[in-house]
Amino acid sequence: MVLRSGRRGRLPKMGRGISRAFRRDWFEIVLTAIGVFFLALGIACVAGVVFLAVHFADADTGFISNHALLTTSKGYGILLFGFGSVIMLSTGWWLAGKPIKRRLAVLFRKGSRHP
Repeated sequence: MVLRSGRRGRLPKMGRGISRAFRRDWFEIVLTAIGVFFLALGIACVAGVVFLAVHFADADTGFISNHALLTTSKGYGILLFGFGSVIMLSTGWWLAGKPIKRRLAVLFRKGSRHP
């Protein structure tokens, strides 16, 4: 493998730095990606809770059943999605919270330097 520097088998200085940083931080990258996935699932569960809460009293759903069964199933849905959202959001924040806070701090610090 011949690179720009003319030496075989050696990466340029910038390439070595990127390679070293990725090798060191690959575990954090994977955990952050999994955490963001859990955060997205948590947001979907919150959307499910909001949808069921808004349509809780709707009797005309097209499903042939009595009103008590529909109300009970919507109540269980709110309970399940509510519990799922708490679990998913807390797990996602536990996995990805620190890198997200660190990234936001860097972005806000850069933004405050330039008026």
